[in-house]
Amino acid sequence: MRESQQLVFHPFRLDLANGQLWRAAEQLPIRLKTYAVLRYLIDRRERVVGRDELSRAIWPGRVGAEAAPRQCILELRKLLGDSARNPRFIATIGRHGYRFIGRLDATPSLFAPATRMDCDRLDRALGTECVGREAWLSRLAEAWEQARAGRPRTVMLMGPAGIGKSTLATAFVRTVAANRHGWVTCGQCIHQSAGGEAYLALLDALGTLARQDRHGHLASLLDRHAPLWLSQLPALIPPGGEATLRERIQGADPARMPRELIELLEVLTGDEPGVLLLEDLQWATRATLEWLDAWTRRRTSARLLIIGAWRTDDGVLEPLRDPRANEWLREWRWRPAFAVLQLTGLEQTAVQSYLVARLGDAALASSLAPILHGRSGGHPFLMNALVDEWVTRQDLARVDGEWRLRADLDFLFRTD
Repeated sequence: MRESQQLVFHPFRLDLANGQLWRAAEQLPIRLKTYAVLRYLIDRRERVVGRDELSRAIWPGRVGAEAAPRQCILELRKLLGDSARNPRFIATIGRHGYRFIGRLDATPSLFAPATRMDCDRLDRALGTECVGREAWLSRLAEAWEQARAGRPRTVMLMGPAGIGKSTLATAFVRTVAANRHGWVTCGQCIHQSAGGEAYLALLDALGTLARQDRHGHLASLLDRHAPLWLSQLPALIPPGGEATLRERIQGADPARMPRELIELLEVLTGDEPGVLLLEDLQWATRATLEWLDAWTRRRTSARLLIIGAWRTDDGVLEPLRDPRANEWLREWRWRPAFAVLQLTGLEQTAVQSYLVARLGDAALASSLAPILHGRSGGHPFLMNALVDEWVTRQDLARVDGEWRLRADLDFLFRTD
């Protein structure tokens, strides 16, 4: 099995190709939804995942799904031998939700030496996660090569919830990191009340990058080039250095923070190219968008690719907390270093490829593809949910190690 097809957290591993949980050589019995919850938490391990988010993601539109995440967490803790009081893998964060805290043994260092990337084969390296997204992957790979050559690029992935923006972006940056092509980091925008933390997503990204930096390289660069940012990341301040840092930044104009971060990224990517993923930009604060506007205006030689995920609703921008966001987005589209990739539903041929990859049976996939495409519109999240539902109801079942259809095709096509 290729390393890219499994997630290892000793003594367990997730087999991503077959949807299985293993402890050493023993396959553990795990329900599909419980597996989905575990993988969802691992894929978003740099942040807390709320119970409502889990309900929406794993049980979309399901009445009474509010209690389902808790049941899956209980099942996972039993399978993993974990404890709510002294967790090794899944921590309960107050009333906010859950976070995967286990160490992924296969996670590469973000500061490893960069190597050449074979962009023509990138989609193959990603396995089946991004089936049907070859054109989008090619655009990301092209932007990455340009960034590595010293021409920074910003690519905005746009589309409705569940269309695959995060899946596409996460799979791409994971491949960059796994093949040691450069450092990667992610910042998450969240709904904040008035007066929320201005640069939350960018601070989140810097904190994530710092946790992967074993040599304190980033903390040193922050101290030298971005002391105002360092003051917002107390875990990176060396012991006894708080007073000195406060004295250095006393009276400093907070308006210089965007300039500091730009300078930091220019220096950081001088040593090694990088990818910055910003999730849910429709919820970004004005300060974050102002920084992004300043970055896309600047003519710099930084070797950085910024990937943004921006949710839309049927092609229309979500209501934004800042009325200038729409104006900025219109301006950015005209800038040469900026690109918008609009994600839409998959074609029926891609749906069939997805089914072949998931079921391993070309004939069965050919029969089911028109039904799955018709019911989901090629929407990846709905596709997964429908196939999960068929499996749960035993309409699709494994018999002697092979998938078999146990319901009439007309029955599967029904929407009631």
